[in-house]
Amino acid sequence: MTLRVAGVRWVLLGVACLSDAAARLPDYAHYRGSSPDEREALSGGGEVARWHAPCGPLEGRPRPGELTERPPTVTRLTLPAGGRFPPEGEAMWLGEDAAYFVMSGAVACEACQGRRTLATGDVFVSNARRPHGPFVAKHGAVVVAVTTSRFDYHTSSPPAPKIMWHMGQRAMQSPHWDPSGMFGLSDLCKRSGGVHQHNWPQMGRLPNVMAVSLNNDCFIPCHQHIGGALYVVVEGAFIVHGDGGWHNTTFHAGDLRWARGGFAYGPEYGGPAPRSRLNVIGMPGAVEPGRCHAHPVR
Repeated sequence: MTLRVAGVRWVLLGVACLSDAAARLPDYAHYRGSSPDEREALSGGGEVARWHAPCGPLEGRPRPGELTERPPTVTRLTLPAGGRFPPEGEAMWLGEDAAYFVMSGAVACEACQGRRTLATGDVFVSNARRPHGPFVAKHGAVVVAVTTSRFDYHTSSPPAPKIMWHMGQRAMQSPHWDPSGMFGLSDLCKRSGGVHQHNWPQMGRLPNVMAVSLNNDCFIPCHQHIGGALYVVVEGAFIVHGDGGWHNTTFHAGDLRWARGGFAYGPEYGGPAPRSRLNVIGMPGAVEPGRCHAHPVR
C-alpha cells in the first residue's frame, strides 16, 4: 500500500481516490492542523482554513453515517476576542448535515439546540436546513466544522424540509468519564488513570458521538468501526498503528483522522502527555483480534 499527497493538498490518503463511483475508498485520511489547503481572512479579524474532501461528496439523499462514509471536508474557524461567525452576525444553515467541534476557548451560540455556551471539547451537530449560530467568541476560540462537501452557509430563510428527520440538532457537552469497561487493561494503564469514555448514541439522523480520554501507558486494541469513524484530537497526542503499514502515526491536538468502515487498525496509544482527549464520530469499535499486529511506541 502506498502513501500519497492528494494533488497539492495536505490530506494523506491510504489509497488513491478514483472518479468511478464504485472505486475503493482510501483506508484512512489524515488532516494536519498545520497544513490546510486554503486560508482566508475574516472581516473583523480571524481566519477560515479549509481541508478539501479528497474523494468528493456522496451522491443521493443524505442518511445517518454520511459524515463518516468517506473522507469529509474540514473547515476551521479561528475567532479573535469578540469575533463572530458568520460575520453577518445571523443564524446560518447548510444544505447538508454538519458537526462542529470546539478545539479551544469557548463560543456563545444563540441557536444551538437553544441558547448556550460551547466550550473546549464540546460538540454540536445540526441536520441540513436547520438554522444555527451565530458563534461569538468572548476571549477567542477555534471551532472545526465537518461536512461532506465544501462548507457553504446561508443566512436567508431555509427551504422547508420535506420530512421531519431534517430537523435535528444536538449539543454534546460535559461528558461523564465512565470507565471504558475494556477487557485486558494492564496494571500500568490502570495506575495511570485508565481509559474513559462517554457515548452519545445515534438519534435519528444525528450520529453516534464518543468522547474518549486515554491516559499514557494505555492502549486500545485492534478494531474497526462499522460505517467508518472520524477522530478529532482535542488534547495531547494520540498514536495509531497501522495506517499505511507496520508503523505508528502520531496525531496532535488540532489534527483529524478518518478511517474507512471495515479497515482494521491498532493498537491506539495515549501519547507522552498525561492524557489524550478526543471526540469520535462513528459507532463504537468492533475488536478484531489477529487482524493487527502490536508495535512498540518509539
